[in-house]
Amino acid sequence: MRTTRIFIDQPVRAGSDVTLPDTATAHLLRVLRLREGDACVLFNGDGHDYSAEVTVTGKREARVRI
Repeated sequence: MRTTRIFIDQPVRAGSDVTLPDTATAHLLRVLRLREGDACVLFNGDGHDYSAEVTVTGKREARVRI
């Protein structure tokens, strides 16, 4: 099983919902074709990886729950 890691340039904390930036959204939805319920990993340069689940997908928006 592959691990999809996405960089986001914003603070991340466990239990939060994050709206992904446009470039990350395009990559997840158009290139990788992830759907609601799929897993991914977010990182922001603080030295930690954050497990996340895609909760909302739209034409130009994706949100994940950490």
